[in-house]
Amino acid sequence: MPITQEVLGDALSLSLVHINRTLRRPRKEGLSRLDGNTLSIDDVDRLAEIAEFDPAYLRHEQIPDATEQAINDPVRIC
Repeated sequence: MPITQEVLGDALSLSLVHINRTLRRPRKEGLSRLDGNTLSIDDVDRLAEIAEFDPAYLRHEQIPDATEQAINDPVRIC
């Protein structure tokens, strides 16, 4: 992803120093590379493991019936 650390910091509301330090560890461990303004993730699985990423987070789960009913029912003001 071609992006500068400054732009990344602005987008995440983090300081340039914090972005630099945060990106340094994965580079030292061979999980990513920074070539100019391009960050390459070389080991996505290991990076996800370190970040304790749960892929179930991205799965669409069915909305519970009571919640769906509450969303679809008109609001009644007494």
